[in-house]
Amino acid sequence: MAETEDELRSATERGKKAMAIMTQRKVPLTPENYHVWYEYLAGVNEGLTEDINRIVSSGKPFTTHMNKHLYVKHFATEHDAARQKEKDALEQIHNETQKVLKSILDDVLNTHGLASEYGTKLEAYSEELNQAGTLSQMQGIIGNVIKDTAHMAASSQRLEEKLHVVSSQAENLSQELKKTQKEALLDALTGLHNRRAFDRKIGELCTQYKDNGVSFSAIMLDIDYFKRFNDTYGHKVGDAVLQAVAAILRESLRVGDYPARYGGEEFVVLLRTDSLAQAGRVAEEIRTRMADKRFRLAKSRKTIGQITVSLGIAKATPEDTPHTVIERADKALYLAKNSGRNNTKSEKDLEPVAVPT
Repeated sequence: MAETEDELRSATERGKKAMAIMTQRKVPLTPENYHVWYEYLAGVNEGLTEDINRIVSSGKPFTTHMNKHLYVKHFATEHDAARQKEKDALEQIHNETQKVLKSILDDVLNTHGLASEYGTKLEAYSEELNQAGTLSQMQGIIGNVIKDTAHMAASSQRLEEKLHVVSSQAENLSQELKKTQKEALLDALTGLHNRRAFDRKIGELCTQYKDNGVSFSAIMLDIDYFKRFNDTYGHKVGDAVLQAVAAILRESLRVGDYPARYGGEEFVVLLRTDSLAQAGRVAEEIRTRMADKRFRLAKSRKTIGQITVSLGIAKATPEDTPHTVIERADKALYLAKNSGRNNTKSEKDLEPVAVPT
């Protein structure tokens, strides 16, 4: 226990030092930047230590670009690409919105004949705009400007119309961001949720289970002999098989179930049930639908026969983490594959059989 308390105390001190040195070097306190500096102070990542020491020695400031480069170089994984796309889109939309609003407010402030009280308010809004960090904050500023402008409608009708146009532009940009965020959570080939979306969803479900007792189960699915099939017929035919699996998942699942492409030829489904029997029935429906399907080559129309899948099932417990649920489902999946493929196994099949004494 003492060791655990010492580790916690050490981690807390390191976190305080990380925030202090970030503040000193004017590094924004974002989760990514905090990760970089916390690990730097831990001293276990030699490459990161060398990079930061070199920057410090050169006297260069830690710019936004440099901070992002350090995080991507030392900590980004293949799943961070979608996240970075979303962040870049948000940054671009934020900057465009801020630029448009700033231009309008500057026009207003340079207009002669405005009431002094109104001009003072607009100057305050202009300063707030410089500090705005989100689209919702910007839209709040727009709303305040429109409200104050209404008191001067007789002398500023044209301005009010321009502000409504800008408000509409900000809403359009916000919708564009939502579309980009949604696309960043989808697998481009199958149209299912991608690994990043799945990781987020199962984390939410584990939290809900702990807080509210809302249970769920997980099904892991793997296409049998997919690499051999892909090598024989090519990636285009392999892609068609992946899309067929995605279609069968959609046909077999209920509203509220959550299918995702886990990676390569692996898929995963989150079901709103803690019944292994119910999850098993869903898994068997998926398996038999796939086994009954026959594929033909597009050009020659030659039948390439049956393609099967193996599945593993686990049900969550309140003590589970996302990793432990998927680990059990994955073990059940590999038991299914080692048992001849084209079958379904659950975590119950992993339990050791009692030997009579």
